[in-house]
Amino acid sequence: MRFFYLIVIIILLVLSIVFALFNMEQTVSIQFFKWTYPVLPLVGYLYIFFFLGLLVGLGVSGFEFFKLKKEAFRLTKENKKIKSELDKMRNASIEEDVDQSDMDDVETKTVVE
Repeated sequence: MRFFYLIVIIILLVLSIVFALFNMEQTVSIQFFKWTYPVLPLVGYLYIFFFLGLLVGLGVSGFEFFKLKKEAFRLTKENKKIKSELDKMRNASIEEDVDQSDMDDVETKTVVE
């Protein structure tokens, strides 16, 4: 499956480069509010804004990743605490003041065939 994804990525990369080479003569100048950017081929601006979008996406997903990592660490710590509490409860004596007469009744009620 990874091989298939690699082939698709390579094909898209080659198509992108061919597109860029065939469209180098079309130039544009971008004006955004008061700023005027230099005249570049349209493909150049497409690549610039594509990579800026990638950086913004990585920044947002990185923030979310670290938030989830912190939550997982907190839950792991809480899980360890609960497991240790459960182990302590399992190892604690059930009842220390059990009457011996109750234990004798249990032994005499056993049926031997």
